[in-house]
Amino acid sequence: MRIMFTLKDYQTRALAALSHFLTEARSGTVEEAFKQSYLEQQLPPIPYRHYDFGEMPYVCMRLPTGGGKTVQATYSVSVVQKHYLEQDYPVVLWLVPTNT
Repeated sequence: MRIMFTLKDYQTRALAALSHFLTEARSGTVEEAFKQSYLEQQLPPIPYRHYDFGEMPYVCMRLPTGGGKTVQATYSVSVVQKHYLEQDYPVVLWLVPTNT
């Protein structure tokens, strides 16, 4: 059984921005791709932080409480697969905290 959700407009825009960022990062530098993604969204660019990942893209998508972060994360896997990894079956590790 396959369940599909209809994404809200802000979720679709966030995934589009991620897609553009990863496409640009694949063909250029991560830093320049990050800057371009901000400019495309008509936002003032902020400095990219590499966090010792080198040219491996690192992003943090922020959504409000109740904004559908889990759904957004599952759709993000597909975006990364298509626009950066270009692999049919990427490996995804999903850690869920437990209350112990």
